Amino acid sequence: MKDGALRVMVINKYLTMNTPATINLQNFVVGGKAHAWQLTASNAITRLADATVVSGALNVVLPPQSITLLVVPSADRVPPNLKVRSCVSNANWCAP
Repeated sequence: MKDGALRVMVINKYLTMNTPATINLQNFVVGGKAHAWQLTASNAITRLADATVVSGALNVVLPPQSITLLVVPSADRVPPNLKVRSCVSNANWCAP
């Protein structure tokens, strides 16, 4: 997409527990609140309240068996040069 927005898809595969996640947005100039949508185990897509980026990070709680889409608008219209890492916050694990 040419709007410069950053799209992040976060999946929680745990069957029964909420999972807190912190998404760090290094090298990205945030242009406002992140818009959020979520598909849960009930197979319904819900538009969530916008999430505020604080100190370059998004903090979200992911319900069990869910997929969450976050769309973060950019203050720049130039696509960022980002490094992507996959992390599991409650297991203190990140893939390079």
